[in-house]
Amino acid sequence: MCSYDLNPFNPITRINYGIPEYSKVEIIVYNLTGNKVTSLINEFQMPGNYQIVWNADNYPSSIYFITMTSNEHKFTEKLMLMK
Repeated sequence: MCSYDLNPFNPITRINYGIPEYSKVEIIVYNLTGNKVTSLINEFQMPGNYQIVWNADNYPSSIYFITMTSNEHKFTEKLMLMK
């Protein structure tokens, strides 16, 4: 359900995702220690395909985890920021 333009990326990546039904969508970025870095989306959305941009210019080079939750579905992907 999620895909990314570049992995590794520097410092901007586009996150593409689709949802099949009206639902609350949350996309959260976590660091390697499991701490929440930022929330990219936290809202109800209609079915369809979407794209958001994460500008990680203010974050250090590292591996990050992006978690997308939509209704009962949850996906986690790993992204590497290299500066």
